[in-house]
This record gives sequence, C-alpha cells and structure tokens, in this order.
Amino acid sequence: LLRTSQAVGGAGFIFVGDAIDPYAPEVVRASMGAIYQQRFVRATWSAVQKWVTKHECHVIGASPDGTNDLHQIPTFQNPLLVLGEERQGLTSEQRQLCSSSVRIPMEPGTDSLNLGVAGGLLLYEIYRQDRIANPQS
Repeated sequence: LLRTSQAVGGAGFIFVGDAIDPYAPEVVRASMGAIYQQRFVRATWSAVQKWVTKHECHVIGASPDGTNDLHQIPTFQNPLLVLGEERQGLTSEQRQLCSSSVRIPMEPGTDSLNLGVAGGLLLYEIYRQDRIANPQS
C-alpha cells in the first residue's frame, strides 16, 4: 500500500493503534523507497474524528456490505480511505466515521481480498476518478 499510495499521489497513512509498524525492516524494504515520500501519523479514533471534521474530509470505508460499488466511489475533495482488519473488517467505530462505504464486487464463494490488494484497487479507482474529474492534475 505504501508504493500504491505514492503512485496515486496519496499523502500518507493514519494508524490507529499499534498493530502496524511502518518502520519495520521488512516494510521499509518492500516499500522500495516510497516510505520516504509518505507521511505517517499514529492517532486515537477521537483524534482522527476531530481531524476529519477540521479538514472536511470525505471518509470512505471499505466493506463487503458497502453501499457503493468499486466504480461508484463518490468523488470528493480530501478523500480518506478507511480499511479495517482483513479478518474482522470495519469496526462499528470506524463505520460511524465513514460518510460512505464501498465494496469490491467478487464472484460468489469468494470470501475476501487481502488488505493490500483491496486497498490498491480502491486507491487506483479514486485516482482514476480524480483524473477524469480534473484532467489537468
């Protein structure tokens, strides 16, 4: 996701909790240098909520039961993509923060995609739609 975020012009990541260490040696190595171009913030959900309000972000949650299909992600300025844990998905607290939700269509019998693949698809769709809406950028 670090490299994908860099490729689509993403600003960085907000980590809630301590489950992810962006500076772990295997993460730094896999980022192929993108780690030096992205910003990282570790925050509580309360702080994230305040930040979202202050910066007027449109929060998009990724969920198998999302109301919008991948190619129907609402386009807004300042999108913030929220990805839950692979096995558990979005928590109720995360869902409350989201102003819309999106799902990735899959064939019947498919349980889910891994977080990196799902996040990459969503980031590129946001990027694609932004390029259509703002061809000069």
